[in-house]
Amino acid sequence: MDVGKTMQFILEQQAQFSANIGEMREQQANSARETELLRQSVLGLRQSVQGLSESMKGLSEGMKDLSKSVLGLRESVQGLVEVAQLQSERLDAHDKRRKAIGGRRETA
Repeated sequence: MDVGKTMQFILEQQAQFSANIGEMREQQANSARETELLRQSVLGLRQSVQGLSESMKGLSEGMKDLSKSVLGLRESVQGLVEVAQLQSERLDAHDKRRKAIGGRRETA
């Protein structure tokens, strides 16, 4: 057994091991940076979702208010239609009376 070759082999293996450890540390540092970026992105998304949720609540309340307003307008329009129908009926009755009175005057 050649001690020199064995020592050379051990030194080469140790150098390779040290290089591999260095690469692993660099990859670990990159992974840590990427993990932090992902964490920040998730926090940002969480805040965005919370903001959207609050906006949806506001929109929902607005829709409820709008629905109430539309219902009120519908009732008001229905009231106006009823008034218009009554007025039309009154005018029709008035016209019939005038024609009846006018027809009597012509025959007299």
